[in-house]
Amino acid sequence: ARVLAAIQYPNVVVVYALHEDDDPPFLVMEWVEGESLDLILSRGRPTLRAGLALLRQIADGLDAIHAAGLVHGDVKPSNVLVGPDGRLRIVDVGLVPRLERMRAGEVLGTPAYMPPERALGAISTQELAPRSDVYSFAVLAYELMTGSLPLGDELRGTRLHASGSTSRAPLVSRPGGSSPLARVFDGPLSRGMSKSAVHRHPSAGALVDALERAALAVDECGVPLRILLVDDDDDTRALLSGALAGRLRGATIETARDGEAALESIRRHPPSAAVLDLTMPGLSGAELLRAAFAVAPALPVVVYTGQGSGPELRAMRALGVRSFLLKPVGTDDLVRAVREAVLPREPPALR
Repeated sequence: ARVLAAIQYPNVVVVYALHEDDDPPFLVMEWVEGESLDLILSRGRPTLRAGLALLRQIADGLDAIHAAGLVHGDVKPSNVLVGPDGRLRIVDVGLVPRLERMRAGEVLGTPAYMPPERALGAISTQELAPRSDVYSFAVLAYELMTGSLPLGDELRGTRLHASGSTSRAPLVSRPGGSSPLARVFDGPLSRGMSKSAVHRHPSAGALVDALERAALAVDECGVPLRILLVDDDDDTRALLSGALAGRLRGATIETARDGEAALESIRRHPPSAAVLDLTMPGLSGAELLRAAFAVAPALPVVVYTGQGSGPELRAMRALGVRSFLLKPVGTDDLVRAVREAVLPREPPALR
């Protein structure tokens, strides 16, 4: 009760009262409608965007626990409750008092999610103790994003040994994996599951920040983006393609100098999204869009222009253009428009 009373945060379950005079004593806690995250994951993985939103809530709750000077000690999907409104609560913070009184060689927690230092019976310093939760959270993130635990399907009795002895964290992009993701996620998750606590992210929120930056360069299935940028001006083309490459690390940026070259590229291999200057010599504007959509009807397109009229832009929208930008195009606006173009029009619901 004292542990939980120190934490007042929407993503941590609330304790209302402690009755010590009863036999046995009991806690009065928040009632959460819904189900645990492990049951939800047993029915299948959420989409990438929905999964990152879930991880952000868990990270916020863990960081609140750490800000109170505490650690959770047993971060895993079954200790996360999901309400019907989509809000998550972290529960079962009961290992915290035990961790404060741990003796060297004592092992506490769930083997599949246990950091190696605890699997080996070591006691973390106060400064590094929260990073034991970061390790467990990284394992949870790996499981949520791939549908499997990072150590595979070994028996639970062997996972504890593997956690303490494996020299290198597994990669989500590994060939033959159950659901391999883009390489851009290898770095954040591998750092989170580093065998050395000092090399992990300083907080759960920092790990999610890294995952969200990596996700900018992939689609909802975790596949790296291929973006076609079309502009007849060499300087503008170089400037915008460089900006996209810098902000969407891991994405492939292809360029074309005119509408004819763009259409040929789309016919050969439709990209994840196309970014088009509205006015170019030769094939351009609505003519280029009609031809592109005839080849790839679902192609996400972002158009930028310096002189398009209202009726012309409405006509483009009717053809299927997702977003319009005015010149000069800002990097942040361009990246945001591309991301919005490749995402589903409606936010995916958590099943």
